[in-house]
Amino acid sequence: MDEENRAREADTRRKRFVEFHSEAKVIEMQVLYNMSVMDDYHSLGFETFEEFCEAPIESGGLNISRSYASQLIATYKKFVKELGIGMDRLREIGIRKLTLIKKDINKDNKDELLSMAETLSSKDLGLRIKKIDPETCEHDFRTIKVCKKCNKREYV
Repeated sequence: MDEENRAREADTRRKRFVEFHSEAKVIEMQVLYNMSVMDDYHSLGFETFEEFCEAPIESGGLNISRSYASQLIATYKKFVKELGIGMDRLREIGIRKLTLIKKDINKDNKDELLSMAETLSSKDLGLRIKKIDPETCEHDFRTIKVCKKCNKREYV
């Protein structure tokens, strides 16, 4: 197989991954939001939504962390319910970038921030949101110690 065909096939696989990954996250946001507002956890015998999220699948739970579920639900509320942004646009931007702009976006700046999210890399978007110019930054480094056994991190 020549290099051009290999590159074409590799790009096809890459596009499939991006499509499936983005689609899955947007669907997760929507379904988790609906389950939370419909109190599905009560119907399935759980006291709290958090218990429902963290319970094993075999016991009727979702087997996901409550922080992950909360993050997706908050993202859905912010972008879909509060700002009225369509699911297709969210899918194109991706969950990581949506999370980066979630606390800063509002009705007045949504067009600007969404446009930035659509055109910038996650790294550049994060810097722009923090109003940091890497060219003029006066770096303030910190040291992190990491336990080799449990991976706990401490700042020195």
